[in-house]
Amino acid sequence: MDSLLYVEDLTVSFDGFLALRKLNLIVESRERIRILIGPNGAGKTTFFDVLTGGVRPTGGRVLFGERTSLPELSTHAIAALGVCRKFQTPSVFPGHTVLENMILAAGRKDFASTLAAGTSAGDRQAIAAVLEQVGLTAEAGGWRVLWPMDRSSGWKSPCCSSSRPPCFSWTSRWRG
Repeated sequence: MDSLLYVEDLTVSFDGFLALRKLNLIVESRERIRILIGPNGAGKTTFFDVLTGGVRPTGGRVLFGERTSLPELSTHAIAALGVCRKFQTPSVFPGHTVLENMILAAGRKDFASTLAAGTSAGDRQAIAAVLEQVGLTAEAGGWRVLWPMDRSSGWKSPCCSSSRPPCFSWTSRWRG
C-alpha cells in the first residue's frame, strides 16, 4: 500500500450524535486531487477537523504517509507535516501590500521562517510566477489589500486597490 492518507473505521461522536460513523478512505500518493462532496451535516467539516487535530475521533485510525497516526499528534505537529486547513474566512493582512502578503505566505509556518520569508531565490521566483499569472507583477508592491463589504451578503471580501479600479476580488464562500 502506497497511501498518502489511510482512514479506517473513523468514528466521531458528539455526546451520542454520530458525526462520522466508520468512515473508510484511502488517498494514494500518486493522486493529485480528491474531492469530498456531500450535503450539510454529512461530516465533511468534522472529517477535516480530525485530520488537522481540531477534533479527536472516538474510534478508528487515521494514518498520514502510512505510518504517522494523526490523532496522536498535536495540532501544530500536524501542521508541521503539511496537513493544514484553510478556513472560509480570507486570511490576508489588511494594510499590507499584495507583495508583502505573498512574502508572508511563502515558506514554512514557524516564527524563524516567517522572519526570513521571501528572502530565498526560490521564494522570490515562486512569488513572481504567481503575480505574473494574475497580472500583478508591476504593481504588487504598491497595491494595498482592502476589505470592502459585499452589500448583497454582508461578507467582507479582500480585494486590491490603488489609484485604478480593483485588480482582483474573491469571496470567502462559494455561493451556488
